[in-house]
Amino acid sequence: MEAVMVGHTGRAHDDTACRLTQTVRRNGQVSTIDPLIVRRVTRVAFVLLLAAAAIVVVISHAYQPEHPTPAAWSSVTVAEGSSLWDVASANPVPGLSTRETMALIRETNGLRSSALMAGLVLRVPSTSDPHLAMAAR
Repeated sequence: MEAVMVGHTGRAHDDTACRLTQTVRRNGQVSTIDPLIVRRVTRVAFVLLLAAAAIVVVISHAYQPEHPTPAAWSSVTVAEGSSLWDVASANPVPGLSTRETMALIRETNGLRSSALMAGLVLRVPSTSDPHLAMAAR
């Protein structure tokens, strides 16, 4: 390494006042690497990477489709041994998975967890198939 004085301004901690350059030999050629330039290029690359990530996040949130909402709601009394998964799968919402239907039922009824007590009355999405609805009641 060798010290190189570049544009000395008289300030003690100026980035351009005194820099250490590194000599690199590659394929018989000698070149020097300026660490200040490497740091600046790295900072610019990092800022560009963050900006690209932010753009991807914004675009992905902008194009998220709206979750379908149920056409109607009904009340279901939880049977002994039934789980929220059982209730959600018996009352499907077209376009939602069972897990998403569970989240919808939990949010609608203000439930803190998926644990259900027998006899609890839940507001659930109405199903189009009356046989499925009767199985959950």
